[in-house]
Amino acid sequence: MHTFVVKVPSDRPFIEKNLGSIIYAYLFPPGIPNLDFGAVTPKADHIIANVAGRRATVEDMFDFLSLPIVRKHLPPISRDSLEVFRGKFPGKPARGATGDRYLVVGDATGWMRPFKGKGINMAIHTGIQAAETIVERGINAASFRHYEERTRKLREDYLYGSWMRHLCKMGEVTGMLGTVVSMAKVNQDVHDALFSAVSGHGSFREMFNRYARPRVLAGVVRNYVTDRRRRRG
Repeated sequence: MHTFVVKVPSDRPFIEKNLGSIIYAYLFPPGIPNLDFGAVTPKADHIIANVAGRRATVEDMFDFLSLPIVRKHLPPISRDSLEVFRGKFPGKPARGATGDRYLVVGDATGWMRPFKGKGINMAIHTGIQAAETIVERGINAASFRHYEERTRKLREDYLYGSWMRHLCKMGEVTGMLGTVVSMAKVNQDVHDALFSAVSGHGSFREMFNRYARPRVLAGVVRNYVTDRRRRRG
């Protein structure tokens, strides 16, 4: 995934009035097909805006900053005054994360959560697991296979996270994602599912097992059909 980050100078009164302590995240920002997500994050004396996507470009970043839904959270800015930082992060689990006398930790493993990432959490968790494995088992290839086993749940959740990404993409294209967000205001199960998906408190696998029940799914479809009829009428 290609990622672009800009630091927007601001002052505390503006930040408190327009953002508060809320991070604003945008899945598949409208009109920018190359982006999977964008975010606006308040800091002490500035605002961080970042975007990411497999085919994202710096122009996509500027298009994101120009969106009305994003502009209302930013002070007046000049494109020429912004310094854009470019980076990358893996989009799927890496091959060869362990071997004879080496192992990989953190972002380099590619074991991050789709949408959420949680790179800092990943670095801490895998670092601890790697250190304990080395102390308890040694540094050969057989020992490091134990490290892979201890972190197996991180890799297993990638499949479920990928399903969630595709479902959200399909929901954005069809308009069903808006129905789900509206339902979250009155339906506790839908609210909890969305919160879990974004917050990272639980795994995607747990979320599917807990919330992807026929009753919930039927409610989404029923409300989506009602929304479509209402818009046509």
